[in-house]
Amino acid sequence: MPRSFDAVNDDLQVLETIASGFPISCHIWAFWDANGSANSYNLTGFSKGTAGGQKRFILIINDNVGDALVFQTYGTAGIGASLTTVPAGQWFSAGGVSANSSSRFAVLDGVMSAESTTTQDAFSGGGTPDTVTAGTTIINTNHIQRLNGDLAWMTWWAAALVQDEWTALANGVHPARIRSESILKCVPMWGNHDPEIDISGGASMTVNSATKHSADGPPISPYHIPFVSVPFLPAAVVGPPLGSLALTGVGI
Repeated sequence: MPRSFDAVNDDLQVLETIASGFPISCHIWAFWDANGSANSYNLTGFSKGTAGGQKRFILIINDNVGDALVFQTYGTAGIGASLTTVPAGQWFSAGGVSANSSSRFAVLDGVMSAESTTTQDAFSGGGTPDTVTAGTTIINTNHIQRLNGDLAWMTWWAAALVQDEWTALANGVHPARIRSESILKCVPMWGNHDPEIDISGGASMTVNSATKHSADGPPISPYHIPFVSVPFLPAAVVGPPLGSLALTGVGI
C-alpha cells in the first residue's frame, strides 16, 4: 500500500547525506490528484534541508510549465530537464538522472527528456545537500512544493541509469533489481512502519502525517534480488563442464 499526501503538512523526511558527488539518479512511483493550489509538487528530493544553503536535486510536477515532470539541480540557480505532461489520476513512473554537473534528464514512464546541459553543480561550494524527502521539498528548514497524491518505492542511486533501465522500471521491474550495488536509498512506503524503513540499510524516514492509502499501489513486481551476494558453488560440487562429458552409443 502506498503513502498518501494532502499538500498541507504531509511528508517523509530524513537528515541524511546520501551522496557527495555525481553520478546520481532517482525514481519513484506517483499518483497525482491534480487538485492542489501550489505551483509545484515534490515527488522526491535530496536538498539542503538545514540552514545554510539551497543546493538540491528535486523531482517535481510543475504547474507553471504545463504540469511537466521536472528534474532540477540547484547550485546558484535552478536548472531543470522536463517532460510534459504528467498524467493525473493514475500511477506513473517518474525519475531523474544527472551523470555530471552538465547533464540532467527527467524520465516519465520510461521516456527520457531532452538533455539539459547547462552547468549547475549542486555539490560544489557551500550548502551541500543533507536531507532526503518525499512529498515536499525542504530548503533551509522551509517546506515547499507539497504534493497532493500518493507515492511509493522511492529509490536513489549513485549511478547514471540508462534507457533500458528506465524502461524496466516503468514496466514494473522491482527497483532493487536495478544497479543494486549502487543504491543509496530504497524506501517502499508500505505504510506499515513509522518511521518508514530503507530496505537498502540506510536511515529510516520520519513520517509526518502521511497516511497509509487503502488502494492498491503501483504495478511493480513483488520479486527482487536480495541485498546479498550469493557465491557460485565450487566446480567439484557443480560437476564437470558440459564439454567434457563423453557421449557413447549415440549416433549424430
